Amino acid sequence: AGITATTPDPVGGFIGHFDDGRPNGYMKEVAATQLLIKAKSAQSYRGDVDNMANSSRHYLQNGIVAIGEMMGRIRPYDSLKLYQDAVKAGFKPKSSIYYVYDEVAGNTHLQPTNDDQLRVAGIKVFMDGSISGETAYNQQPYPSGQNGVCLTDATKLKQAVTYAKQQHLQVAIHAMGDAAIQLILDVTDKLQPWLSDRPSIRIEHASILSNQMLKQINMATMNYALVTQPIFFFAEDESYRHYLSPQQFNEAYRVKSMMNTKAEFALSSDAPCTPWAEPDSPFVNIYAAVTRTAVNGDVVNPEEAITVPDAVLAYTSWPARIGGFSDNGQLTPGYAGDFVVLDRDIFSVPHEELKDIRVAETWMGGEQVY
Repeated sequence: AGITATTPDPVGGFIGHFDDGRPNGYMKEVAATQLLIKAKSAQSYRGDVDNMANSSRHYLQNGIVAIGEMMGRIRPYDSLKLYQDAVKAGFKPKSSIYYVYDEVAGNTHLQPTNDDQLRVAGIKVFMDGSISGETAYNQQPYPSGQNGVCLTDATKLKQAVTYAKQQHLQVAIHAMGDAAIQLILDVTDKLQPWLSDRPSIRIEHASILSNQMLKQINMATMNYALVTQPIFFFAEDESYRHYLSPQQFNEAYRVKSMMNTKAEFALSSDAPCTPWAEPDSPFVNIYAAVTRTAVNGDVVNPEEAITVPDAVLAYTSWPARIGGFSDNGQLTPGYAGDFVVLDRDIFSVPHEELKDIRVAETWMGGEQVY
């Protein structure tokens, strides 16, 4: 990847080093890991196509018939081409691609597409990093005294939103810290939405939300989506309690409060960026959203629990609408015949068993694919 002892850390990322200064292979946060991923992809495009095609069974085995690709890129090759070739090689899940804004800014050729299998949906903007990495941009400092990293200021965010509006694309914005989320709302809440079939702006994670932020979302002119992942507190409870103040921790992953705003709401896995053996299991996220119980047994803000039916909708009908999968999310005439058969009744099993549910069959277009 061209990384040496003198390579500076990218903004928002960290490159690990041995005592003698040589890079040791440890790359922290997306800004750093992408240096390796791009270099590897440049070496073997065919390898990436094969890996993508081979991953199809893994998705279907988990009952996942549609995905959001949140790291779309132009270099070293176009992600749309990668997916197109992977589909030819047998990749089955429907996919919406969001291109990283830094890669496409100024590219007037990037336009939304509405292909049933594969579509260009929007752009991706990074506001900050992660809570466990102490890089989420927070209003209150971490124990280290730092407030995290702000990767996108108000000026750049306005530029990204203007670009998306001109190209008629959705904006997906990664924001975990409360300062990052507040900046998004302050810049965009009074803007007119430019998409009518789905939210113009989706806030990914929205990990820490205050009551004032929820009120601001409800009063906003902009149409938002809040897409979050309870698997983070499920897997990282100790880290969150250590790095966040008690007030911030009480405002973490407010699933029920998000669902009760006027914003569209959905659950997702954020795989593979979760430190868990099954990072893309819908059922671990559903378990966490319903029970608010972490893997260590800690109960996290139980007043934010939602029901099993709502959690299922948050993995099916609601995200289909947010992601632009207009013919998915319902078993209704005129919609795609995509559905899963589970190994037990998700609506009647004890809540403790939710995380252990497995997919017995997956069907797409009325045909069994797993």
